[in-house]
Amino acid sequence: MIINLNTLKNLSSLVLTYQDVLKEVEELFFKKGKEIGTSDNLLNYVWNVQFKRQFGYSFSLLHTLAYSIIALQELNLNYRYNPLYWNTACLTVNSGGIDTEDTKDNKKTAATNYGKVASAIGNIRQRGIKIDLPDINKANFGFRTDINNNSILFGLKGMNGIGDDVIHHIVLNRPYSDFNDFIERMFKSGIIKKGQVIQLIKGGCFDSFGNRQEIMKAFISLISEPKSKLTLSNLKMLIENNIVPSEFAQEVRFFRFKDYISKKVYKTLKSPKDKLFLLDDVSASFYNQYFSEDSVVDMLNGQLVISEKAFKKEYDNKMSNIKSWITTEEPLKKLNDCLLIKEWEKYADGSLGKWEMDSLSYYYNDHELSGVNFAKYDIADFYKLPAEPVKGKPYQWRGKTLYEYETTRIIGTVLDRDKNKHTITLLTPTGVVTVKQWSGSFSHYNKQISRSIGGGKKEVVEKSWYTRGTLLMFTGFRRGNNFIPKVYKDSIYNHTVCRIDNVDNEGNMSLTTKRAEI
Repeated sequence: MIINLNTLKNLSSLVLTYQDVLKEVEELFFKKGKEIGTSDNLLNYVWNVQFKRQFGYSFSLLHTLAYSIIALQELNLNYRYNPLYWNTACLTVNSGGIDTEDTKDNKKTAATNYGKVASAIGNIRQRGIKIDLPDINKANFGFRTDINNNSILFGLKGMNGIGDDVIHHIVLNRPYSDFNDFIERMFKSGIIKKGQVIQLIKGGCFDSFGNRQEIMKAFISLISEPKSKLTLSNLKMLIENNIVPSEFAQEVRFFRFKDYISKKVYKTLKSPKDKLFLLDDVSASFYNQYFSEDSVVDMLNGQLVISEKAFKKEYDNKMSNIKSWITTEEPLKKLNDCLLIKEWEKYADGSLGKWEMDSLSYYYNDHELSGVNFAKYDIADFYKLPAEPVKGKPYQWRGKTLYEYETTRIIGTVLDRDKNKHTITLLTPTGVVTVKQWSGSFSHYNKQISRSIGGGKKEVVEKSWYTRGTLLMFTGFRRGNNFIPKVYKDSIYNHTVCRIDNVDNEGNMSLTTKRAEI
């Protein structure tokens, strides 16, 4: 009987016509069952419930046996050895297999699916497994078991913006005594680029050398290229950064005037070397008010033509006071501070959590949204919600009585999206949640909005809201393992999706409720 059942499974798995075989085996099953004294109720249950569900899709004995043996082997590996090895292997597989340790031959590995990595890490951490930050002297290509610390060490291959070649050079040049040693040998030599160093810092690769934020400050200070001295040629930069005192307002006007007329070159003279500027009505009026006629060399259709060389002498004389101020310590320090702040805002803005999400696609420290006032915004823990939606107010639809479901809100960081299934993988402060949307709604929030700027070119107005790292708030209800975005006409919430732009120190959120319009 077992052989015949196995034949049946083979046929069903190959989607062949097997009605005759099915009838034959059914008769044999009931006959043999009754011969050994099995009750009709049990026989009917086994055949019509347990077996029947496999008639459309099933596996042969060989298939089932092979996988059963593998499952037993895996069970014993997990039981007899530290489960951390098993969890590391699971993380490697679920993240797309980024465990290639090919540093010796420097071979290329497959491109990293960062969304898949993020989802895998989120799920395994939810089970209480500790994932440590990648250490610049210890981390390998892929995830590695660290028995001493009872954790899994994050692999360099999983870091955003860190390619195979960079990892190869990092490993090849180990060890590094401190951050400065790494900078001297890897960055200043041109092996590693600025953006890659920043990603390594954000990901905690140098935490063993000191405070992460202080290390970032040191590197930003280096790449901001601070000025050692200032001259009048730096005045434009000082003006742009609002550093020039109001007492030099007139000198600023002279500077802007010179910058304006320098673009109005009428003629270039070779001997004697000079440039002639043609003044329009606006510039001529300013010139006549503040400068002498000594620079005027000609008239063209009633417009002044002035000599650059002669004008510069008078201009330099009027700029002598601000020129002296520029050489002092005050503007130098203020400008360098501004340059540092701009570089910091460009490369290192945000909390440690944001840095980690940017670089590693997971939060080693607190979630970016852990400080939100959950009660104020009616935000729930997905895992504490009822597994099935709770019925609310009834309504009529096509003669049927249906019910609105009670809605709530969840917040989190986008880890990944599936355009085919219309799902978003969201890392909430308490774990990973799959958000399932209708296709139209998914497309609306997923699209990148651009506008034409001419010449066949476009500029991005707003990226997809489902880009990895975006902070979102969803309104809806839980259904099984999914969160379903939903609002009703009379709901107190008007939008299924809101983008979280900022969270202040009081836990208040700045929200964007609509996509950009063009």
